[in-house]
Parts: sequence; C-alpha cells; structure tokens
Amino acid sequence: MTPSGLQDFVRRHGYALATAALILTGVAVRLALVLAGWPHTNSEESAMGLEALHIFARGDRPIYLYGQNYMGVGEAYLGGLAFHLAGVSIASLRLGMIALYAAFMVGVSWLARLLYSRRVALVALAALVVGTPFTLRIQLLADGGKAETLAFGALLVALASWLALTPPPAADAHRARWAWRYAAYAGWGLLAGLGLYTYAIIAPFVLASGLLIAATCWRELRSWAVAAPIAGLVAGLLPAILYTVTSPLAQNPLAVFLGLHHSLNARGATGLPLLIRQFDATLLYTLPQVTGLAAQYPLSALPLYGPPSGATLMAVILGGGWSVAYLALLGRATWRAARGLTPRPPLPAGRGGVSVAAGETGARDAARLALALAGWLTLAGYLFSATAANNPYSGRYMIGMLILTPALLWPLLEWVPGAWLRDGWRAALLAGLAASLAFGTVAAFRGAPDAAAADARDTRFASALLSHGITRYYADYWTCDVLNFATRERAICAVVNDYGRPGLTRYAPYAALVRADPRAPYILARGSEVERTFLIEAAQTHKRYTKSVIDGHDMYTPVAS
Repeated sequence: MTPSGLQDFVRRHGYALATAALILTGVAVRLALVLAGWPHTNSEESAMGLEALHIFARGDRPIYLYGQNYMGVGEAYLGGLAFHLAGVSIASLRLGMIALYAAFMVGVSWLARLLYSRRVALVALAALVVGTPFTLRIQLLADGGKAETLAFGALLVALASWLALTPPPAADAHRARWAWRYAAYAGWGLLAGLGLYTYAIIAPFVLASGLLIAATCWRELRSWAVAAPIAGLVAGLLPAILYTVTSPLAQNPLAVFLGLHHSLNARGATGLPLLIRQFDATLLYTLPQVTGLAAQYPLSALPLYGPPSGATLMAVILGGGWSVAYLALLGRATWRAARGLTPRPPLPAGRGGVSVAAGETGARDAARLALALAGWLTLAGYLFSATAANNPYSGRYMIGMLILTPALLWPLLEWVPGAWLRDGWRAALLAGLAASLAFGTVAAFRGAPDAAAADARDTRFASALLSHGITRYYADYWTCDVLNFATRERAICAVVNDYGRPGLTRYAPYAALVRADPRAPYILARGSEVERTFLIEAAQTHKRYTKSVIDGHDMYTPVAS
C-alpha cells in the first residue's frame, strides 16, 4: 500500500482502528496482570475454579455456584473451556473474565457512539483501559457475576438504544432487514435473561433498557414482534426456571438472594443510625472506589468506622469531593437528557454525520435518560441496603456504575468554542480522573510480586499437606477452597467458622468426606481468631488434640477416646 493509500485508509477507518487498539490494549493490560500473578486468588474464586474443574474433568453441568443458589456459573463454563485450551490453573480461569471485559468494552463503545459521539466513545474506552486496584481486582477475580454484569449490562442498553434509534423496516422491506430487527429483540431478551440468572444486580439495566424499548418501540411490539424478546428472555432464564421448578420453595433463587441481604444486618443498626452509616460508607468509600478513585485511606478512616485520624480528613475531602463531582456530572447528564425530551423543531445536521431529526433526537435523549436511570437505580439499590453499612468494601454490587462512563464524560467533552478556557473545571476533572486511573494501574502492577509470592505460599502449603499424607482436614473459609483447588482435590478441606464450629463448605460433598474421617486434623493459622475460639471450644467440651506444626500453621489432630 502506498503512503497516500495508507493515509486514506487511516482517515476512513481511523475511528475503528482507534477503538480496536484501545480494546486490545485493555485486554493486554489485564492479561499481563494475570500472567504476573495479580491479584492473589481467594476461596470464592477457587470455588469457581473447582466448579470449572468438575465441568472440565467430570462432565458436571451445575446451574449455580456452589453454596450460592442465586448466582449463575457462566464463568465456570468459560473456565472449563479455558482448561481445555490452556490447562487447569487460576490464570486459565481468568481468561473468561478477560473475554467478558472485551465484550464490555465493545458494548460501551457501541453505546457511547450511538448516544453521544465518537469523541466520548474513545475517551470512555481510554478511561476503561486502565483502572485502580479495586476496579481491576473486581474485573479479574472469577468469583461470580461482576464481569457478566458489565458485559451484559452495556450490551443491553446498547441494543435497546439501537432499537430505539433505528426505525422498523417498511412492510415490503427485504426479509433480511426484518430478521436483523427480530434478532436484536431476541438478543436483548437473551442478555436480560442470562444477566438476571447470573446475578440480580443487573436488574436496573434490564429495567431501564426494557422501559426504553417499551416507550420507543411500542407500536412495533403490538404485533408478533413481541414474541422475540419474550422468547429470548425465557431462553436466558431457562437454567433458573428449571432449578426453581425442581427445588423447594425456600431454595428459590430470589428467596435465597433476599435472605442473604436481610442476614447481613441481623444484629446491625436500624433507623437513622443505619441510614447515616449507609450514606457515610457509600459516598466516602464505595462509590469513589468503584468509579475510579485510587483511594489512599482505609475503610477504618471513615468517620463512623474507626477513631478520628488524619486519614479521616482525607476520606471526607477526597472521597466526599469525588462523590459530589460524580453525582453532579450524573445529575447534569440526567437533566440534559430529560430536557431534550421536550418538544422542539428539527435541528440541523450534527457533527460526524449523525442525524438529528426531531424524532431521532427524542429517541436518543430517551436512551440517554434510560442509561442515567440505570445508574440512579444501581446507586439507590446499594445505598439503601444493609451491605452499604456493614460490608462497604463489596463494590461488586455497584460495579454496573462503570457502564455509565460515557454519560459521565459527556458533560466534560462537549465541544463549545472557547469552553476549555472558560470552564477549566472540565480539564481539572478529566486530569484528576486520568491521574487517579494511571496511579491505580501502576499500583496494581507494583502489587504483582506480592500477589505472586502469596500464590507461591499457597502452593508450598498444598505441597506440605500432600507430603505429610494429609488428605482430609478442617480449616477456615479463606483457606479451604484455595487449597482444594491448589491440590486438585487430592487433599479435601471442610470449613470451620470463627467459633471453631462447622462453617460454610461450598461443595457439600467435601464436608461429608471430612466428617467421615475421625482423625481429620484442624489446620489453623497461628494466632488467628479461629484458632483462639477453637481452643476455647475444645477446653469447654473436654476434647483432646495433639498439636504439631505444618508450614507455619498449627495442626490439631483429634486423640481417639
């Protein structure tokens, strides 16, 4: 290709090339982190790995994550496929997460281009290429539901926006055009069903995009076209439907999910004290961390979560300022979209060849409003939950806020002559976001050696168990499934809780196998709370154990009576 031909090619396809480059860069960043051993795995991810192993090695076909009969296991099936291709490992398991991240980026690109502009789309992708350790960890740990919420949520709103902005074909149009239209409806239904089956936190995006379709395509949906999204929804929900009709009512996925959330505040604050804690943790900790603040303060720095210190002032100023700016931008995007729905005459053609006829502009503003609504519903659903007050580091429940990145950037990237000189706040906010994300990404890579060292300790611990001939034992929750996966089930662990009593062993057969061995030892981290309460329980019940040490852990083996 001649230089002039190359220039012409880049000029004609520059946006597509830039989009592809950004998505591939984001994939490469995450693949590099995974190959470097970051983040360190945990028992919940290892439980997903064990489920993937059972799919891969045994041909099992589970519907829900072990011990969580409300969370779908698409990540386990992707992991089983990855095990076929790349072998059994945590790194292989995370390949599915990276694939879902790529789908999320495609959805955000499509959504931003439809509703805003190419400029917004490219800047949004650039912001999502990097991330803080908090957001990158959420995206890479295969512990259920988060990556699917991002991918399915972005694609749901993008598909609904495309349907809203694209008029239906004429009655005598070619069948292929109608086929694409019906496929889009069915695809929306399928994604909605799969998303709800996977994790209920996607519900705000299902509701908002569904309302958009109903409001803009209602004439079309009065025909047989309505069968397409319904069929897709039923197909996506089919695993949940099959499970529900064959299980006791108390094990209904919705009942289990609601029961979990109620249990999180069984002995917690109520009324005004609970509400204050919810606002405190959400606005000073969870929302800033989920949306890109590379926080320099721990949860204990929050006014109601620890003694006052210098970090408390930082939490109030930095976290509070970030949330105020975020909510102001989301409020402005919402107001602009709502104002755009008021009747007005047709406008001249916009930049980039985007049609701005009155009807299409109204549909675009309706789609922008639907995206903002999904964000407000996500925020409200988290803010008024017990999780916000008692478990504020569980940012997974607000991970969908990342889908709103284009909406937040839209007020900052409007092209107005001289605006950058008059409105320096836009440049300041963009620079602050860029600095936080860059700093966070560097911090994640700096943490990779520590994560790899922790993985090596787990591997050494697993080898020590096998070398001592230990195949059945008890340990704490955050140890058991890590070692179950690390030993590929050659050594089986059952969980004891913080009181030294049987805890949540996600895969029930493990608990039965360990209970069947009367000599199964308790292997506990030295000086841990679990060890302290275990010894108290042993003294109160007059149970006798012999004590030994294995890889820095105390091992208590029952003495036969």
